Amino acid sequence: MEYIILFLLVFVIVGLVVLFFKKPQSQQNDIPQELLLKLNESLRKEIQEIRKEVGDNVEKTRLEMDNKLKQINTEINSFHKSSKQDIQKQFSDSNKVIRTVTQELEKIKGTNKQVLD
Repeated sequence: MEYIILFLLVFVIVGLVVLFFKKPQSQQNDIPQELLLKLNESLRKEIQEIRKEVGDNVEKTRLEMDNKLKQINTEINSFHKSSKQDIQKQFSDSNKVIRTVTQELEKIKGTNKQVLD
Protein backbone atom coordinates (compact mmCIF):
# COMPACT_ATOMS: atom_id res chain seq x y z
CA MET A 1 0.00 0.00 0.00
CA GLU A 2 2.83 2.35 0.81
CA TYR A 3 4.36 1.51 -2.52
CA ILE A 4 1.14 2.41 -4.29
CA ILE A 5 0.91 5.78 -2.50
CA LEU A 6 4.60 6.42 -3.16
CA PHE A 7 4.11 5.43 -6.81
CA LEU A 8 1.10 7.73 -7.14
CA LEU A 9 2.99 10.56 -5.46
CA VAL A 10 5.96 10.11 -7.83
CA PHE A 11 3.55 9.87 -10.78
CA VAL A 12 1.82 13.12 -9.75
CA ILE A 13 5.15 14.91 -9.26
CA VAL A 14 6.43 13.70 -12.64
CA GLY A 15 3.13 14.81 -14.20
CA LEU A 16 3.42 18.27 -12.60
CA VAL A 17 7.05 18.59 -13.74
CA VAL A 18 6.06 17.61 -17.28
CA LEU A 19 3.17 20.08 -17.26
CA PHE A 20 5.39 22.78 -15.82
CA PHE A 21 8.02 22.39 -18.52
CA LYS A 22 5.54 21.75 -21.25
CA LYS A 23 3.36 24.79 -20.55
CA PRO A 24 6.17 27.35 -20.84
CA GLN A 25 7.19 25.75 -24.11
CA SER A 26 3.71 26.20 -25.52
CA GLN A 27 3.74 29.78 -24.29
CA GLN A 28 7.16 30.20 -25.89
CA ASN A 29 5.76 28.74 -29.11
CA ASP A 30 2.84 31.17 -28.94
CA ILE A 31 5.21 34.12 -28.77
CA PRO A 32 7.07 33.21 -31.98
CA GLN A 33 3.76 32.55 -33.74
CA GLU A 34 2.49 35.92 -32.63
CA LEU A 35 5.74 37.50 -33.75
CA LEU A 36 5.50 35.67 -37.07
CA LEU A 37 1.96 36.93 -37.56
CA LYS A 38 3.07 40.51 -36.87
CA LEU A 39 6.01 40.14 -39.24
CA ASN A 40 3.74 38.64 -41.88
CA GLU A 41 1.30 41.54 -41.58
CA SER A 42 4.14 44.04 -41.67
CA LEU A 43 5.58 42.42 -44.80
CA ARG A 44 2.16 42.47 -46.47
CA LYS A 45 1.81 46.18 -45.77
CA GLU A 46 5.28 46.88 -47.12
CA ILE A 47 4.56 44.84 -50.25
CA GLN A 48 1.33 46.77 -50.80
CA GLU A 49 3.19 50.07 -50.37
CA ILE A 50 5.87 48.96 -52.83
CA ARG A 51 3.21 47.89 -55.34
CA LYS A 52 1.48 51.24 -54.99
CA GLU A 53 4.78 53.09 -55.41
CA VAL A 54 5.67 51.03 -58.48
CA GLY A 55 2.21 51.70 -59.91
CA ASP A 56 2.61 55.42 -59.30
CA ASN A 57 6.07 55.38 -60.89
CA VAL A 58 4.74 53.51 -63.91
CA GLU A 59 1.95 56.06 -64.32
CA LYS A 60 4.40 58.94 -63.96
CA THR A 61 6.77 57.38 -66.51
CA ARG A 62 3.89 56.77 -68.92
CA LEU A 63 2.81 60.41 -68.68
CA GLU A 64 6.38 61.59 -69.26
CA MET A 65 6.67 59.36 -72.31
CA ASP A 66 3.33 60.65 -73.64
CA ASN A 67 4.50 64.24 -73.23
CA LYS A 68 7.83 63.51 -74.95
CA LEU A 69 6.05 61.75 -77.81
CA LYS A 70 3.71 64.73 -78.24
CA GLN A 71 6.71 67.08 -78.29
CA ILE A 72 8.52 64.90 -80.85
CA ASN A 73 5.35 64.75 -82.96
CA THR A 74 5.04 68.53 -82.85
CA GLU A 75 8.67 68.94 -83.89
CA ILE A 76 8.28 66.46 -86.75
CA ASN A 77 5.16 68.26 -88.00
CA SER A 78 6.98 71.59 -87.83
CA PHE A 79 9.94 70.17 -89.73
CA HIS A 80 7.59 68.65 -92.32
CA LYS A 81 5.88 72.02 -92.91
CA SER A 82 9.22 73.78 -93.18
CA SER A 83 10.57 71.16 -95.59
CA LYS A 84 7.42 71.38 -97.68
CA GLN A 85 7.76 75.15 -97.95
CA ASP A 86 11.45 74.86 -98.85
CA ILE A 87 10.73 72.27 -101.55
CA GLN A 88 7.93 74.41 -103.01
CA LYS A 89 10.23 77.43 -103.09
CA GLN A 90 13.00 75.40 -104.78
CA PHE A 91 10.50 74.07 -107.32
CA SER A 92 9.25 77.60 -108.02
CA ASP A 93 12.80 78.90 -108.42
CA SER A 94 13.67 76.00 -110.71
CA ASN A 95 10.63 76.76 -112.87
CA LYS A 96 11.72 80.40 -113.15
CA VAL A 97 15.23 79.36 -114.17
CA ILE A 98 13.84 76.88 -116.72
CA ARG A 99 11.53 79.56 -118.18
CA THR A 100 14.36 82.06 -118.37
CA VAL A 101 16.72 79.55 -120.03
CA THR A 102 13.96 78.48 -122.44
CA GLN A 103 13.27 82.09 -123.39
CA GLU A 104 16.96 82.74 -123.92
CA LEU A 105 17.27 79.60 -126.04
CA GLU A 106 14.31 80.68 -128.15
CA LYS A 107 15.98 84.06 -128.70
CA ILE A 108 19.21 82.32 -129.71
CA LYS A 109 17.29 79.95 -131.96
CA GLY A 110 15.58 82.95 -133.60
CA THR A 111 18.93 84.67 -134.07
CA ASN A 112 20.50 81.51 -135.52
CA LYS A 113 17.58 81.10 -137.91
CA GLN A 114 18.03 84.69 -139.14
CA VAL A 115 21.75 84.12 -139.59
CA LEU A 116 21.21 80.89 -141.52
CA ASP A 117 18.57 82.43 -143.79
